[in-house]
Amino acid sequence: MRPLFQKFCGFSAFLVAIGGVASDKQMLAADSFEPHRLAQESAVIRDDLAENEYIYFVWVTPPTINPNVEGSALLKQFLRQFNVVGFNHIRLTEAEGIAIVRAESPKFRTAEGKPVEAFVEAEMPPNLLEKVKLIRSTFANNLPEVGPSMRWFWFKDRDLDSCAEGGISITYLDRTYVFEAPMPGC
Repeated sequence: MRPLFQKFCGFSAFLVAIGGVASDKQMLAADSFEPHRLAQESAVIRDDLAENEYIYFVWVTPPTINPNVEGSALLKQFLRQFNVVGFNHIRLTEAEGIAIVRAESPKFRTAEGKPVEAFVEAEMPPNLLEKVKLIRSTFANNLPEVGPSMRWFWFKDRDLDSCAEGGISITYLDRTYVFEAPMPGC
C-alpha cells in the first residue's frame, strides 16, 4: 500500500497547503503570519471518518487568496459575491487506490440555521460558469487522482459572508461541520 499512501499524502499535502497548516519551523518564517495564511488555516475541514476514509471541505473566501498572485483582486471581488465550498469524501483501498465515495449531498445552512441552496449549474450566469470551470480545472490539473472528483457548491446568499459574524454549517452523513466567520484576515 506504500505507493497509494504516497499518492494520498500528496493530496493531503496539497490540502494542508491550502489550509495553511505549517510546521513550527515554517510558522517562524515571517510570511507565515500573512493574513491570507491565517485565513487559509480556517478554510479547510478534514474529518477522519474511519481508517483510510476521509472527508474534506474547503471554503474558498476572499481572505484566503494570496494578494501577491496575479488576478487576485478580481478573484476576491468574485468571492465577495459568491460563496464557494469544495467537498470530497475519499477512501483508500488496496484494490481501487483512491476511491471516491458518493453518498448523500451535503446540506448547507447559515450559522443561524437558515437552509442555503446551491446554484444549479445549468442555471448559472456565464460569468459564474467561467469561475466554476477555472476552479475545477485548477484542482483537476493539480490533483489528477482526486481533483476531477471534487464536488463544488456555489452560493449567493447575503447571510453567508466570510468577514461577518456567522459562518456555514454543513451536515453530511449525520455529522455537522462548521466554518466560523469572520475569518482571520478580514
